[in-house]
This record gives sequence, structure tokens and C-alpha cells, in this order.
Amino acid sequence: MSDFDWDNIPANRTKTTPFHELVEAAQSRRGFLKTGLGLGAIGFLGLGLAACGGSSSSDGWVADQAGLPEFNPEEIKAFAGLEANTLDTVTVPEGYRHAVINRWGDKLHVSSPEFRGDASEDARAQLQQIGYNHDGLHFFPIDGKDSISGSSTEGLLVTNHEYITPHFFFPQGIVPGGEGWNADWVRKSQHAQGASVVHVRLNDQGLWEPVLDSKYNRSVNGNTLMELVGPAAGNASVRTNKDPEGRYVYGTFGNCGNGYTYWNTYLTCEENFTDYFGIGTKKSDEVDYKPYLTDKQIEAFKRYKGSSKTSSGSYRWDTHDERFDWTIEPNEVNRFGWV
Repeated sequence: MSDFDWDNIPANRTKTTPFHELVEAAQSRRGFLKTGLGLGAIGFLGLGLAACGGSSSSDGWVADQAGLPEFNPEEIKAFAGLEANTLDTVTVPEGYRHAVINRWGDKLHVSSPEFRGDASEDARAQLQQIGYNHDGLHFFPIDGKDSISGSSTEGLLVTNHEYITPHFFFPQGIVPGGEGWNADWVRKSQHAQGASVVHVRLNDQGLWEPVLDSKYNRSVNGNTLMELVGPAAGNASVRTNKDPEGRYVYGTFGNCGNGYTYWNTYLTCEENFTDYFGIGTKKSDEVDYKPYLTDKQIEAFKRYKGSSKTSSGSYRWDTHDERFDWTIEPNEVNRFGWV
């Protein structure tokens, strides 16, 4: 896959040791299995961990919440391994089943349009439907006082929508930046990225289903108005022509990793955000970084984008949205790539 990762550009311009080398130097196989995989299993199962003993046995695992039994890894239901196959379906071990909770194009609200199946929906329709390319997600219990305790049969499923794949996302013949490409296709792409909030409930058949008339359902996407708070708010580096005070940002996209806080808020991480910024309809060999960028901006820009001045061929938002043309809005790029 690394052969296709064209944006994997080394960006450490200092002489300091890269973080991954520090991790590799400090990490042993035994330590990884005990602290990495062990903690991952505990977190996945939703059990608290008060202490982890130095022994390689499971005696050191202790639940930290009153009323919860001690965790015994051997009690996890065993399953038979699966043989390799070429079936065009999801295959699960005997005794298990799978089901889809929400898909790209599924309804967010009762009034949302049905998915057509030919990718011909416009931006307005996509705004009312589930976004594209699901990534990080978290289930917030509907009655929970924090982000992990409470109902296990009803809650809010928050899902990242990282990017779009043009070949499937647009109708046949529509290519970003090509013939037939217009502002509405850009808006549709923006509305399909970000995160969706969907109220879900476990039904009598043991399957999850969306509560379409819920007041909680919403799309947080590439055009959602957000307020900047904290030290960055109002900083000169986040001021733009349309937001001269540097207080508001439209949208979130490239949402990959995720997390949550114990006061019921969701964390979403924007990655590969520079792929969306380019030079509009200008030709790369006709555009120099100056006079559009200062020396400091050029240094930072190259650190993120390497030598690429153009946007990724998968997006081309800069052709119809001036926010993403860095020759017009050089500071807009600073307003993304955040958690």
C-alpha cells in the first residue's frame, strides 16, 4: 500500500530523533503484548482497569468499578477459525452474525431522500444522508453520565467520514476537475465528509436500527459553522478574507482517528487536510509561492505538502470554492488538521 501513498512525505526537518524511533527503541515484544494488546482488549470490552501486575498471568487484572466481575480472558467466547475464501460477502465464525447499522446514503431523518444507488444525489440530498467512508466511531449511551457507562441498547453513534472515492461517489463520467465538474459536486463531496450523529436503538430481533425522528441526528460536515475557542482564536495565522477576526471556521473533513472525553464530548482528528488545497484553475508551472505566501508560510506549506502546489485529484474543491485556493486564502490551511 505504501506504493500508493503519494502523500507520505518525510517532514522532519530538524535533527531530533523521530518519535517512532524512540518508541521502537523503548518497546519490547513482551512489553507490547502486556501493555499494548492487553489494554486494548480491556478498553474494547468496556471494563475498567485499576492495576496490571507484572505477572504474565491474568491474576493481575482487576476491575475498578464496584459490581463488575474480575476479568478472565479465558472466559471470552471461543470461535473456530475461518478458511480463506473468495465469496463476495462478509464471513463470520459459526455462532456469530453481522448486520449493517448505517451505510453511505442512508437516511439521517424521516424526511431524508432515499438513496438512489447511482450516486446521482446532489449536495442537498447528501446533507440529509449518512456520509462516506466510515472511520473512527464511538457509541455514547443515551442515559450515560459519561462517555462509556449507561444503556447498552440505545445511544448516539458518532461516526467519522474520512474522504470520498470519486469513482464510486459521483455518477459515471464525473471526474473532479474534469468535464461536468461544478460547484454542486464540490458541495456534495464536502457534505459527505466530517462526522454523523445517529440515534440508534437495539430492536427485539437484536439488531440495531436508527431512530430517524430523533432530535439528535445530524451531519457535521465540510460546511458546518464552528467557533474557534482557546489560544488559537483570533490569532493572525487563522484570519482570512471572509473571517478577518479569525473566530469561525466552516467545516471539518479528512476525519480519521477519533476519541472521546468523560464529559460526553467526541474528538475527531483531521488528517491529510492539505490534499484539499490547491491553486484553482491555474497551472502549476505558472504559479510561484510568492507573492501569495510569506517565507514563513512557504516553509510551513512545504513541510505539509512537499513540492505539490495543487490539490489531490480526488477532491479539486479549490476549483469552485475559494477557501481552498491558497493563492486567495493562504491562511485557510491553518484552520484544519486539528483534533
